[in-house]
Amino acid sequence: MNNSKYLADRWADVQQDKVAPFSSGISVTCFPNQSTNVDLVLTDDVFFQGLEVLLSGATFGDTVSMLVIDTNGITGVPPGTVLLAPVLNWNVETDRQKTLTYEAVVPKKALASFTIRAVYNSTSLLTPVKMAINYKMLRLLL
Repeated sequence: MNNSKYLADRWADVQQDKVAPFSSGISVTCFPNQSTNVDLVLTDDVFFQGLEVLLSGATFGDTVSMLVIDTNGITGVPPGTVLLAPVLNWNVETDRQKTLTYEAVVPKKALASFTIRAVYNSTSLLTPVKMAINYKMLRLLL
């Protein structure tokens, strides 16, 4: 639902009849020696619960960041403003496929049209990296 008024301060306060599970996954190839942006544009207001990042072919020195962006300026800031950076320059593990798990400590409300952006920074000169991101969210129903 867009323009929802529902808020909760703690996960224990979230009422089951006011939310619905809404998870999404994205898979991309990140090219060597450059940054790759992977955007998930929200179509509904959500509580952001967390995410996991899976990688294949990562190189030591590669990093990943997660940003929440007000794409259209609906909060009164200029369009494209980064509102939150819960994960910044996380050093990826090269010997594990599941390299990052992030869980929100409290419900974080993200509005429809916000963009959740993953930024993968590759240090490899030759090898592309396959990245998959699983987002865990709750759609707000009112």
